[in-house]
Amino acid sequence: MNLVKLRFLKGGEPQGKEYTYISKEKVGVGDIVTVQKPDAQRAEVKGIITMIDVPEAEIDSFKDRLKEIAGKFQPKCEDCENLVACGEGDYICPEGDMKTPIMSYEHTEDYLWCKGWKYKG
Repeated sequence: MNLVKLRFLKGGEPQGKEYTYISKEKVGVGDIVTVQKPDAQRAEVKGIITMIDVPEAEIDSFKDRLKEIAGKFQPKCEDCENLVACGEGDYICPEGDMKTPIMSYEHTEDYLWCKGWKYKG
């Protein structure tokens, strides 16, 4: 069993206490994961991994209620609410000191500079 701890993200920042989850795929500390897939009523819920290889002894009292991580979050600048159009095919990200992740509709070296930490969807 691959047990990990995470904190939920709110506005791109970790909030609240840590929660233990099961992860079927390999994740590392700092990875952003999807905890719940969106459906008609609920939005996608994201968290950041704060610990891997959690000892099973820590979950003995609640292991029958553990939830599973849906998968790694795959952010795209194009889908982020922070992205601001500033010309013909040029976009800036005000969250990153005006980084320019897209120029002339092409990805730049600043594309996904935040690795999803500042993503708002």
